[in-house]
Amino acid sequence: MPSHGQGLRFAHAISIRRDAAAATTQLAKAISSKLEGPPDLLMINASGDHALGAADLATMLRHETQARSVIGCSAAGVLAGTAEIEQKTGVSVLAASLPGVEIVPLSRDTLRKVSDEGTEAFIRHLPADHAGRHAATVVFADPFSTPVASLITGLGAAHTRSGEG
Repeated sequence: MPSHGQGLRFAHAISIRRDAAAATTQLAKAISSKLEGPPDLLMINASGDHALGAADLATMLRHETQARSVIGCSAAGVLAGTAEIEQKTGVSVLAASLPGVEIVPLSRDTLRKVSDEGTEAFIRHLPADHAGRHAATVVFADPFSTPVASLITGLGAAHTRSGEG
């Protein structure tokens, strides 16, 4: 992980290349030219054909960038900087170097368990020692595939139990 003295750093890139391998190479080169070392977090937004192959695209991007954590979603359009791609195949990434930050991504399967099992499922998937260290929760979710109400309830209960809420 980068040293604490370097501060938070972010970089973004976008590609309209339809070939996933070509898009991955383009994005990884752009990110590596803007960040020193691998990102701690890589957020991927994919549209068109890339959305259909999102799992493979994420695997390739993780490998090429050596990102420690990867999250992503599909979209009708993607953005990066001043560039916008709508209703076409495209992919954008936001990479973050976050010294001293612990990232705990929740998977789609975890979110399904929250929906099926409720708050207790959410709390079981948090790090056991997160109490007192938790500073923020960032959620990228859409209302069609994410149990938003259960997730919000679970977050509230987890924060209350840890003495943070």
